[in-house]
Amino acid sequence: MKKIFILVFTALTLLILILSSPAYSAYGPQAHLTETITASYTTTGLDGASGTPATLARTGYIEVSVPNTDDVLQHIRLNLSSNTETNTNIEKWNGDLTAYRDYALSNPTLQDRTRMYINTTQGNKQPAYTPAYNWAPPINLSMTVINTQAGNDLYSTNNTETSINTMFFNFTIRNDAQAGNKNYAGTNVTVTIRFNKTSSTQSSASIDHTTLQYTAGTATPSSSGGGADNDTILWQGPLDAAQEVYLTFNATCESTTNYMGHTNNLNGETSEVGTRAEYTNNTHVISEITFTQKLARGPVREGVDLMKGTPWRAKTFIRNMANASVATSEHNLTYNITSWRVYNVTGTTGEISSLLDSNDNLNHILGISQQYTIPGFVETTDTKPYIAPYFDWHVLWNDTDPYIYSGTVNITMQLPTLYEIDLIPTKETPDEFTPSVINTKLLSYNVTAMHNGATSSEVESGKIQIYSSIPYTDTTNSGYANLTIGETTYKVYYINASGTYELDTTDPDLSLTITQSTQTSNGSIVLNIYDLSKVDLSGGGELGLNLTPTDRIILSYDIWAYENSTGSGVSGLDDGEWYHFDGNQTLWTQSGTYITVQNSDLRLASQNSLGAWKQLISYDPASPELVNVTISLTVTGTINNIKFADYVPTGITNTTPVTLTFDGSPWSEDIDYNRTNLGTTLTSDGLNVTIWEYTNVTPGGDGWNFTNNNLLLTYLMNISSAGVYVLPVQIAAFDPGVNQGISLTRYGAIRIIVPEKQLPLVINEDEELTLAKTIFIGKPPVFRKSVTIYNPNSRPTKSQFRTEIFKDTISTYVTYYNLYGESLKESPLVDIVDNCMYVYWETTLNPHESRTYEIRVLTPPVIEVDRDVNVLEKLENKHVKLEAEIVLKNFAEEKYSNVRMIVPILSKNIYSIKDSLGSPLDYIGDSGATTIPLPAFDKNSIQAIKITYKESYPTIIITPDRTRYDSGQVSGLEILVINGGEKIEDPYFEAEIYTEQLDMIYADILKLGKSLDPLEKTTLFTKWKIPLNAPTGKYIANVRFREDFATISESSINFYVLGNRSSDRNNITLILLILAGAAIIYILYKRHTKK
Repeated sequence: MKKIFILVFTALTLLILILSSPAYSAYGPQAHLTETITASYTTTGLDGASGTPATLARTGYIEVSVPNTDDVLQHIRLNLSSNTETNTNIEKWNGDLTAYRDYALSNPTLQDRTRMYINTTQGNKQPAYTPAYNWAPPINLSMTVINTQAGNDLYSTNNTETSINTMFFNFTIRNDAQAGNKNYAGTNVTVTIRFNKTSSTQSSASIDHTTLQYTAGTATPSSSGGGADNDTILWQGPLDAAQEVYLTFNATCESTTNYMGHTNNLNGETSEVGTRAEYTNNTHVISEITFTQKLARGPVREGVDLMKGTPWRAKTFIRNMANASVATSEHNLTYNITSWRVYNVTGTTGEISSLLDSNDNLNHILGISQQYTIPGFVETTDTKPYIAPYFDWHVLWNDTDPYIYSGTVNITMQLPTLYEIDLIPTKETPDEFTPSVINTKLLSYNVTAMHNGATSSEVESGKIQIYSSIPYTDTTNSGYANLTIGETTYKVYYINASGTYELDTTDPDLSLTITQSTQTSNGSIVLNIYDLSKVDLSGGGELGLNLTPTDRIILSYDIWAYENSTGSGVSGLDDGEWYHFDGNQTLWTQSGTYITVQNSDLRLASQNSLGAWKQLISYDPASPELVNVTISLTVTGTINNIKFADYVPTGITNTTPVTLTFDGSPWSEDIDYNRTNLGTTLTSDGLNVTIWEYTNVTPGGDGWNFTNNNLLLTYLMNISSAGVYVLPVQIAAFDPGVNQGISLTRYGAIRIIVPEKQLPLVINEDEELTLAKTIFIGKPPVFRKSVTIYNPNSRPTKSQFRTEIFKDTISTYVTYYNLYGESLKESPLVDIVDNCMYVYWETTLNPHESRTYEIRVLTPPVIEVDRDVNVLEKLENKHVKLEAEIVLKNFAEEKYSNVRMIVPILSKNIYSIKDSLGSPLDYIGDSGATTIPLPAFDKNSIQAIKITYKESYPTIIITPDRTRYDSGQVSGLEILVINGGEKIEDPYFEAEIYTEQLDMIYADILKLGKSLDPLEKTTLFTKWKIPLNAPTGKYIANVRFREDFATISESSINFYVLGNRSSDRNNITLILLILAGAAIIYILYKRHTKK
């Protein structure tokens, strides 16, 4: 029974221990690998998108997050997969494709991240990389749109054939990677096409869902915002490398329904996006690179526990010093100790020897505030030993999601703006249509086709047709009228704001076809212009222009009246007969879209006639918004009850009062005429206008009765908004001769151009220059800042950019990357204003282009200004112990930190390095040299360091009197030589100076003039003048210590030539030359006057 109890107790105890043991489910740091691709495509004219992005950015970066807001990770290393070099521009570092940083901060907000460094082809310690194009391609978007009638423009509702445009859209979605590379798999690729919402129920285009077709994936039409028509299409599907998907459909666009005016912006505001392609993947990045290994360390404390005895015994320990009091939802750092060693250090030689090794298989978990001590003491020596602990350990990363991947693609394309072609046809004659005229000219007709479309060059019209018919009989078919077109008197005119130009009717780009009427068919005159810009003027030379808004083509021709078919000398016309002078005008856009508008002049045969016209014109180019308005009414014979209505843009007031004159005599309002506001209406162009009616002052608002009179109305109005204004005047009257009413509409048109105000460029600039990389003695430090410039204008903008730099800057570089990832350089200049130095450059930014500049400036280096080397003692194996006191000076006006000095001394040969106060300095050595981190340098400050080291002899130490010079200056070298262990007879030195391209500029042989005893130290000096034309840059001074023809020792150093600073001397020389020239001219003049 006792044995059973013991067994049960033991089992329960083990179970409790197991259950209470920590599982070490680590909530550690996480590594984040993120790639984003963004691009924006714009449309080029009405041919759709070009397929070349206006902006493109492909960026990848690696970050690390700490699981709390207190600790700092150290020595972070993240290895990447083997495909990294082919799929990105990341280069190997330290043997592996590695992201690294010495620390990762615990940020104020949990899960904030620290960006890691990466070595790329653009340089080391880069915060981001660029995925290869074929492994992170953009989703290329392009489109075309055509009008199913013809071309790719719109026509207005005035079009005779149909008032509704049916547009065929063809969208292309393409994976830009070459075949065999990156595939966008699954249904994660989505493309959304959404037309601009022009009202709560209507959009700029109404999609016909029955015409929707696509070559891959699925596409679904829908209506956004509850509208009646479909305005959105969502496409989803995979997109393999080099695959193209075509998405086509029809959509209708109707003026006043889908858009107002003459432009239809399918996209909406520039901040909106008509087409967007998106791809998201949270299991891997786009380029498909991955993390393979991870390493990080955190705060620890290592120590040694010594026990005195014979022999002394020791044990080592390590403690987790990470923060133990983290906030709720935060987690502590946990470590894994993989191995340890205990080393004994020999005090006299510094050599170390391993006393005990854990053999790399420990894997001991070290929780927060826990301490690990090696098992047992290690026996050492009988005297007090120097023990060094060694632990190999690392932080445990998050064990559920140590690696977080995110790949996103966000591509946008602006939909185009479609432009409408419209025209106003008129057919006018100032002549009365009187039956009494026979066998002579009856009517002179002016048939006009006026461009009334959008102001875009896309809808300029170069192809034009005017068709005009001549009736053979009246509307009741009472008999042959015998009207004939004059075949030699026709003319063609082009009219714009600049004037009237007669065209050459014999030009091959223009044709006129006349068909005379017969007793059974109408006659006609047809004008065809095939390319208006190429038509010659009647006076010679090409016109060189097409029709733009308010421009017009006028066909002028005569109609003759002959006696009737009986030949009795009587006209074929009778009073009271109505005749249709029908026709139509057609304009074509540059793309081939056309509009045809019917035009009919129903004319009554009478001895009386009423002629009218309206003109809008601006005479002052400096004030194009001031528009002169003239309306003319001319009566031949007697016309009664004349009244008219003038249309004026709503909200526009007259700059001058209305002036009405009757046969040249002024009329007064309320005495001679009434002017009445009839309210507002919309014209066919969508323009809101106010109607002003002009009538007689007689009760009831009757019209005037005129007999061979003229009425002229004028006023000046101010139109401040740009656009095309076509403003009619409507005239009503009565012809008592034939007892018929008269109705006329005449148009005045003008285009107001208000120059678009150029918006200022948007500039975001770093506040100050920051150090770009470590400063090394003798090399100019590099500082950088970023300037991002955005052009918000819709046209290219040229501007000068400037930013302040250090006053003592010696070189400046301004670079940026274009859309294709190419690094481009500007040509910056510098100037000084108010004791401040600025760098500036000029460039042109494309419409809506964003460009980020990197400005790098080089400042004066910290240089060695003095060196004194003393021999302390002779050592074994041909070595001497030396003490070098080196004086360094910062010549800059800036404070320098992160300064390093590289000395060509092996670290194992160095005994100590101290500053001027005798405090030791750290140093880092490798196989060829030693790097010394130095304290910060204040501006124009001096520091001295003392290096005690051993060196094999003989030794040459070269010190220039400065490390930077100007062209034309005298330069000098101090050459210190410490002889070897043998006496040298008649030694000499060869000194040579080279440019960085190894072009020699100076050479000399320096004879010592005496022998050198063993270990004797001696100093020589040499000077030379740097040529005035010496190129700027790095120079190499090389000195060889020789005996006979044998080289005993050799050494070299670098210095810099910064350029020619002797401008004052050059100015003085120039002044002297000018004075000498003036003196010679004066002497010659005096001699001439004496003669």
